[in-house]
Amino acid sequence: MQTSLVTPKPIKDIHQINEIIIRIADLVMAQQIYCTTRLNDEKPLTELIILISDKSSRTLIEYVPLLDMVFEDYPDYCYRLYHTQQAKDSIKKGNLFFYEVCAPGNLCYTDPTVDLNLFTSVQHLATVIDKAKTAFNREIAKIEAFNDGAHFYLEKENYALTALMIHQQIELAYRAIELFAMGKDKITHSIRVHQKHVGPYLPVLGKLFDESNDFENKLLQRLDDAYLAVRYEDNYQINKDKLLIAMKKAEEVKKIVHEIYEKMINDFNQKLQEKKAVPVIVPEIETKVFKKASSFDKQYAADLVNRITQHLTVERIYCVNCKNTSSMQSGIFMKESIERKSQHFLLLVITKESCNLDSFTLQNSINQSPDIPATVTLLVYSIQKVNEALLDNNLFFHEVLRSDQLIYQDESFSGLIELPEYDSIKGLSWAGFNWQQRKWRAEALLDAATNISEHETVIVEVSLLNQAMEQLCLGFIYASVGYKPNQQSLKHLVNICRCISPMFDEVFPTNTEDDRVVFDILIDSIKDTRYRVPFTIDPTDTGLLHRRCRAWMEKAEELVTELLSEPGPGNGCQ
Repeated sequence: MQTSLVTPKPIKDIHQINEIIIRIADLVMAQQIYCTTRLNDEKPLTELIILISDKSSRTLIEYVPLLDMVFEDYPDYCYRLYHTQQAKDSIKKGNLFFYEVCAPGNLCYTDPTVDLNLFTSVQHLATVIDKAKTAFNREIAKIEAFNDGAHFYLEKENYALTALMIHQQIELAYRAIELFAMGKDKITHSIRVHQKHVGPYLPVLGKLFDESNDFENKLLQRLDDAYLAVRYEDNYQINKDKLLIAMKKAEEVKKIVHEIYEKMINDFNQKLQEKKAVPVIVPEIETKVFKKASSFDKQYAADLVNRITQHLTVERIYCVNCKNTSSMQSGIFMKESIERKSQHFLLLVITKESCNLDSFTLQNSINQSPDIPATVTLLVYSIQKVNEALLDNNLFFHEVLRSDQLIYQDESFSGLIELPEYDSIKGLSWAGFNWQQRKWRAEALLDAATNISEHETVIVEVSLLNQAMEQLCLGFIYASVGYKPNQQSLKHLVNICRCISPMFDEVFPTNTEDDRVVFDILIDSIKDTRYRVPFTIDPTDTGLLHRRCRAWMEKAEELVTELLSEPGPGNGCQ
């Protein structure tokens, strides 16, 4: 039984895929693109799963003509469009389609301005399978109810209502398998449209009714007519013989849906068994040295090292910081409180070659991987850049390279220059000057945001707050640890600030959904200024952002003053 989740994968033309992705990114607000494979008439077809920003002013349908023009030049490729939030919600609910196609290994593009993590919480495969079973059984219960209704009205010789029950039974069967195997259901009550929609992915369901056969074509039309006619008209007619044939079709589609479901569940159960059978290999101590193991989970770190070294030509990896968090979830309807623990690693990755977009894509891939119950912020630098920073008296690289937090080293590594002496007086002087300049810029931007709010240009107001926070974070990071980020997105800067000081989370908490929504407004404001028209924000949220931005400026000033007044080269990450 063929499904939309096909295991065999042909060799992909990376250059051609990159060409397509560049053209897609120019046309649509794609946040991530995944590359997978399905069969079309027994021929492997490369399919791109495109996740569109929920903030796009266009509907998915409006993007179709634009993308169709692109894919006309690539007959061996096809695509499917989804909103990002739909994928996130579906994965959270245990949707096997998105769990499979949005696997980190399939990620081939991510918007560098977006820190997107589809897997917002770690879900083990066994949990995903259980959720999928529950969801499918819920849909089957609805189908069975309409089946019972069809038999009930058939016995009463109410043929119109019997036809309606059969129509609903078949429609819901299509919807169930569309959700299960294609990610989302088609919003239509037409069985004919559902049949056409699933045809390329589930061929056996694409020909349930043979539309080339005059009798079956007319029967299909009578069933589609029943949905509206039985409700709003009094003259809907259909004979018993046709109903009996339609009931056989309903049983047939239910059987096929069950078979597809069982095959997919069996495939995932097989993957689960394979995962359990694979031994966990901790890096060898000679070439991948773990220090201070008590400060972080060695296995998590080993998993991260393995993932990074598979995608980048790595010379060394240092664990700059490991942040452990723990929270309790409880409620009236929960039998007992649940403790949730997580770890976030701040890693310095030194590579042979110059860095590119691949490193940012890798970070997103790791952070949404359900196989690694930890998240990461990657600071990726080539050996050349590290050597230049050392000669430039950069505190961050001097401190990290002299630390005992090396967790990986390539056996043939020999690329770093001999560590020069760090000039603490020069470094301290420049850190203070840098902070003062950043703070003055931030104050000007905050004042501008306050003044412009009187003119009700709210998106520009929040965009100015974003730029003010960027200045504050850049100044705070450099003053604290001597680091100049090579990625300027506010999301990235915030992640580093959180590793340096827990005070940031006190000023900008993200423990509740409301706090996260307000924080995301600030993070996304630059992009929203470019693309969202119209745009509105609750005045309460805007006022809250003003207060928190100013609170962080005051707290950062306090922390920096304390740091710069202490003797020695600097504190490093706390």
